[in-house]
Amino acid sequence: KESMVQAIAFTPDSRLVVSGAEGGAVVREVESGRELAQCLTGTKLLSVAISPDGRTLATGDDAREIRFWELPTGRELARNFRINLPDAPAVAILTYHRTKDA
Repeated sequence: KESMVQAIAFTPDSRLVVSGAEGGAVVREVESGRELAQCLTGTKLLSVAISPDGRTLATGDDAREIRFWELPTGRELARNFRINLPDAPAVAILTYHRTKDA
């Protein structure tokens, strides 16, 4: 059964796209549309974010759990980061580069 996409993210090099929906995320090549991996959660994904190096995916779901996945393989790296908030977690990956002036 097809489900509505809830979140989408591109790798920094724009080669891969990840879409999150009911049941998990799908990793695809942008150019060909070929599916490379499925990151199955069994929950409704509400947010996805990709690390600046394009090698790690973070997902947030309606069970208030954050998981980390290897890209492009879709291998689960870590889970059980439960957030005790009334709403499901939104995920974002930030980078910090210190400059000489800082």
